[in-house]
Amino acid sequence: MNTSTCLQQKLNQPYTATNCSFPNCPIVRQRDSVIERLNTEIEQLQREKVQLAEDYDRLKALLNKRNSSLFGRSSEKSPEPTNDQKTNDHDSVNNSVPAPDKKRGARFGHKGHGRKIPDLPEVEVIHEIPDDQMYCPICGKPRRITTLDEVSYEIDYETRFVCKKHVRKKAFSTCNCPGPRAVTAGKPPQVIPKGKFSNAFLAHILIMKFFFQIPLHRMVTIMRMQGLAISEGALTGMLQKLEPLLYPLYLLLAEINRSESQWHVDETGWMNFVQASGKQGWHWWLWVFVSPMTVVFVLDQSRSSDVPRKHFGEDARGIVSCDRFSAYGKLAALIEGLVRALCWSHFRRDFVDAGKSLNALKAWAELWVSRISAIYRLNDERLAVLDKPELFAAANEQLESALESMLNSISAELADPSLHWQQRKILHSALKHWDGLTVFVDNPYVPMDNNLAERMLRPAALGRKNYYGTHSVWSGNLLAYSMSVLQTAAKHDLDVEAYLRYYLDACAGCNGAPPHLERYLPWNIPEEIIRKYGMRTGGKHHAATG
Repeated sequence: MNTSTCLQQKLNQPYTATNCSFPNCPIVRQRDSVIERLNTEIEQLQREKVQLAEDYDRLKALLNKRNSSLFGRSSEKSPEPTNDQKTNDHDSVNNSVPAPDKKRGARFGHKGHGRKIPDLPEVEVIHEIPDDQMYCPICGKPRRITTLDEVSYEIDYETRFVCKKHVRKKAFSTCNCPGPRAVTAGKPPQVIPKGKFSNAFLAHILIMKFFFQIPLHRMVTIMRMQGLAISEGALTGMLQKLEPLLYPLYLLLAEINRSESQWHVDETGWMNFVQASGKQGWHWWLWVFVSPMTVVFVLDQSRSSDVPRKHFGEDARGIVSCDRFSAYGKLAALIEGLVRALCWSHFRRDFVDAGKSLNALKAWAELWVSRISAIYRLNDERLAVLDKPELFAAANEQLESALESMLNSISAELADPSLHWQQRKILHSALKHWDGLTVFVDNPYVPMDNNLAERMLRPAALGRKNYYGTHSVWSGNLLAYSMSVLQTAAKHDLDVEAYLRYYLDACAGCNGAPPHLERYLPWNIPEEIIRKYGMRTGGKHHAATG
């Protein structure tokens, strides 16, 4: 066999490193080079294919999540499960099927409660019979008025601004004794001396602006419709003069807040059009610190851990209910006395969003949502028997067992190499934050979520949409001071406008913030003052609901 025939046979054979008889042959080396390059390209294309598939999943999940935010239900509340679904087998996918929605309102055959006449000031309106109906239309004889009147009630609405005319009597001395010869009757002192507007009017403006989050322009329009012509500049000037009066009370609330041992903390973006040193842009942050006694807001240009660290101080001791934002993790590392209690609503939201993002994850997400709902239910059952040690111990044991089972499920799923990247991300986060998620187990008085702080921030979010932000240092401070004072009063079931009117009356009598501010804390106000100003008329209806 000649050389050309041998070479042709070698070229027709599948190439391996062992069957090459001509390792130095240029044709063989060229083929090896081509094969190596093609293999490298195939591996690169395969990696790109995997990456493109993951990118496609991420973009599809993001698109579905955005569509759900824009066009889906805003509430994450699940329907109540049926009796068949309230079983102990929470690992079954069938248990994750939501119960059908029940119609709201009374059921058929319900007796009802009848009309309840509200406890409001009563204005009696007497309706006389017209003269042409006081005579019989046939014979013309007069009709006789009886005492069998028909009485009915309706709720009427009447809001008006009045111009109060103060007539101050004067008296002159009839003797020649030394001293002033004329005496003039006094009038109630004003927060703004010799001002045009009363203390009640100023309290109303603060409430409209910082409790109901109504823009000044809209306030001016409403007042003009009711007959009062006033400019936005006049209202702005009045608000600026109120800022230093609220500051001392705000400082006292902040001091009481940091002295407690349990807080709900959250933050939201706020536009503050003030040029701050070293900061670009106008995006600031409004923080809220909710304790059992007080609500304190802090407006700061930073979202870092420095803000809560400055508020709490280095000696703080207690439990902070919060989300998984890294600033809170750093805060707990910097202040040893603080413990993070992480929010289960955010943990649950991870699975809700995953189910909305990809249909392939919907059943898995619903299963985990049902497991989390079971933890909520077991905790509620435990808290219901908090004053019964034996029953509490049994309920607590059930809760701990369910949490241990959940932790085992997390570890088992993470051990699966075929787990979807989004599932792995959510479960890895749960495992990483498990200690913070289970703080409530050893501290039953700590809620499982941080919804309280989020509800307190809803009025701020409403104000951000209505008037977009603040435009000066003093107006940003007034926002934090006013919301702190008003929400603390609402937390103690006081009518916030009546409470603010009482405080402003005290400021007017002292020509500034009154001494002994402890007396003006919502929980220290005497009952006779509460009755005088009607501070219980609003109650919980005036709480921050957003």
